[in-house]
Amino acid sequence: MNSDEIDQAETVEGYKLLDEQDHQNTETTVEDYRTLDSGGKLSADEAAKLELVLKSDEGDVNARLLLIGFYFHEKVFRGSLSAYQARQPHLIWMVDNQPTRDVCGSPYLSYVPPSSIKTAKKTAKLYSEAKEHWLKQIDNRDGKPQALSNAGHFFEFHGEEKLANKLFARAVAMAPDDLLLSIKCGLTKIDFNDSGW
Repeated sequence: MNSDEIDQAETVEGYKLLDEQDHQNTETTVEDYRTLDSGGKLSADEAAKLELVLKSDEGDVNARLLLIGFYFHEKVFRGSLSAYQARQPHLIWMVDNQPTRDVCGSPYLSYVPPSSIKTAKKTAKLYSEAKEHWLKQIDNRDGKPQALSNAGHFFEFHGEEKLANKLFARAVAMAPDDLLLSIKCGLTKIDFNDSGW
């Protein structure tokens, strides 16, 4: 959608459509997911070099996303507990410093249930730590509906639907005209067969 189209499209059934800021955020989101995917293709040596980069520049979001993608693929496809543990500081950093970024509400920053009971017990501790950080963000980011939505997705992935639904409702209440947010939170049903589409 170019800026002329954005200017022409004002609302759909009372909801705000993408504005220029939303358009930029969408481009950032696409790039973030590409970076996460690229991280899944890194070698162990490349990942180790990125870890070193972060020692001198801890705010390098791109390096963190690459590493999260690397560790996500390691844990999912190889069942590696060490990948869960190595990813943890990057997950926590993203929650603490970039909670409104769309990827923070994605499975890449969740704890896919591990296959073994032993691994599940150990990842439960990691989940508890991440949960504490999300709960702090919920308190700290009342003005940021996207952070609430991302936290809601994190809790939803882990079976805490009641908390997730409260967060989704708060997020949408804070930005009632944001159609995309309402859809992400699952609080808007769109009938694409409707004659208005």
